Amino acid sequence: MKKTLIYILSILIIICVIITTRLYKGKEYLTNIKEYNTKYEKYINNEILGTDVASIINQAVDDNEFERIKKDENGKYIQNNQNSINIEIKITEFKEELVYTMEALYNGGIDQFVKYYGQIKFKATKVEYNENKKIKYILFEQILN
Repeated sequence: MKKTLIYILSILIIICVIITTRLYKGKEYLTNIKEYNTKYEKYINNEILGTDVASIINQAVDDNEFERIKKDENGKYIQNNQNSINIEIKITEFKEELVYTMEALYNGGIDQFVKYYGQIKFKATKVEYNENKKIKYILFEQILN
């Protein structure tokens, strides 16, 4: 009888430890997602300069590299709907709208983008989230005065 009671108590303690650990890890995971999203969400619904867009592109490339996101044959990050991020920039000052990927601007020289568009205003017009509520896509559009 004593052995059975000790066995049952041991199982209950183990179950409690497992549940507590999972709750803690879940809370930590949600906190990490919130911190990650805050880096990008602070620019949403605000007019920002091209220099800020360049900083966001650099941050997104760093985040994708940190997460070891694979690239396709064209050097573009492959969306995995978990922890990848993609940014596009729409330039509207010409007769036709041009949409550039972050990889094209980053690899083509972000300093050239800053040189020509550093003082131009942009606004995030589209934001998408992954299944796990992490930002996966942002479209910045040039604001014409």
